[in-house]
Amino acid sequence: MTKKISQLAVLGVAVLISALGVSGPAEAQCTSFPKIALWSELTHDFVRQQVEDRYDGDWDGYLVKLKSIQGKLKSIHALGLRAGITWRDKKVRLKGQELAAFLTLVEQRLRVTECLAENDAMADFETAAGEDAIADFSTAAGGDAFEAKADSGNQVQCGTVPDVAWWDFKTHEVIVDYVSRRYRGDWRPYIAKWSGKLGRLQDTYDRGGTATTRTGIRLRGRELRAYLEQMRTRVSVIRCLATANPDSKA
Repeated sequence: MTKKISQLAVLGVAVLISALGVSGPAEAQCTSFPKIALWSELTHDFVRQQVEDRYDGDWDGYLVKLKSIQGKLKSIHALGLRAGITWRDKKVRLKGQELAAFLTLVEQRLRVTECLAENDAMADFETAAGEDAIADFSTAAGGDAFEAKADSGNQVQCGTVPDVAWWDFKTHEVIVDYVSRRYRGDWRPYIAKWSGKLGRLQDTYDRGGTATTRTGIRLRGRELRAYLEQMRTRVSVIRCLATANPDSKA
């Protein structure tokens, strides 16, 4: 085990020096993941497939998990304890400088993942509906269940996001704050992201297929149709929030 730790530490130092290259022309704006023995299978395509298969295409959920792991490792390091790290049945134990070096790699992995998530959102934006159709929310929403309506307090009322267990952001405040922080108030990529999810889910349902949620639940038939309606509702609420936000760039 000591030998494995030493190997990982040496590889970690090498990665910090040399892993700043890019993964290929198609992903020139995202660097490669750190190349260490523990993450030998970690590639852009591998992570995309993981997000699609285990998180229902929800990059936010995947990022939340990575940040949670990062936070726990930082706490362990601060306490001077040894961390047991497992990834795809591979296990190592790290402490002190070795754990500090690994935390640097975790930070790099997180930055690459955020880049991939951003690319995925923009790809949905470019292909799902087109900029003009998304920008014109008054017509794009069509017969959606929710529309923006001003109440007596001059505030726009949007519908409620369905309480789906595997969705992380479900309140208006959290969604608005996320778009403000992540997309600098530009709702278009966020809308495109969820519109893309809706389109893929509709395609799965139309083909009689099965959708697997990020929590491992498999949906088919009537259950999938019910989830499809929840997804439609969420997209409608997001569009409403975009029109309601006075600082929106949508």
